[in-house]
Amino acid sequence: MVMATTFRRVRQRHPRLTLALLPIGAYEPRWIMRNNRLQSREALEALELCGAERALGHHWGTFRLTNEAVDAPPQRHCPRRWPAAGSRRARFLAVRPGQVVLLT
Repeated sequence: MVMATTFRRVRQRHPRLTLALLPIGAYEPRWIMRNNRLQSREALEALELCGAERALGHHWGTFRLTNEAVDAPPQRHCPRRWPAAGSRRARFLAVRPGQVVLLT
């Protein structure tokens, strides 16, 4: 899978990566968007593959660009929908447009 190779390569080049910014909106239809945007499960996998301490999901919530609902990405990151995600879910935040996040 291209995504796995890409994020593993990031981890090799940047072994102490603190933050990953991952595009989680505008991901449908998959046949055309799969190389540019990540679905929720893919974003959690990318976080693990790249080895970042945390991730911010962006590129959603301003207007409907593709087939999914404008607010679908954060709903898909709901913890009860991803019980197997465990600690990865706690390290991932779907950032609202304009939201300020202070990282310490």
